[in-house]
Amino acid sequence: MIEVQNESPLSLKEACSLPFLRRAGKPIHLATVHRWATHGAKGVKLETVQYPGGMRTTAEAVLRFLAMLNGLSATPAASKPRQHAIAAAERELAAAGFEIGGEK
Repeated sequence: MIEVQNESPLSLKEACSLPFLRRAGKPIHLATVHRWATHGAKGVKLETVQYPGGMRTTAEAVLRFLAMLNGLSATPAASKPRQHAIAAAERELAAAGFEIGGEK
């Protein structure tokens, strides 16, 4: 999932020009990135966020997409700040008496 606080959004057109997506020195076509975002490839979709000006992605999201296409990661890992936020929320819920992960 795109973390808009920690990742810089790019338009799909800007994403075409990412250095690691270039083929023979040329940027890939906008239709390719749009297809990845809407239909996916091999069951994997490119993560996007809808902004008032249109769909946006990030360089990190493109790298996660490529990694998942190549079988390097089944799910993207949460960042350290997100892991800390999740742990803090779980502690709050446990203190309030809610069950977390089958524990009480």
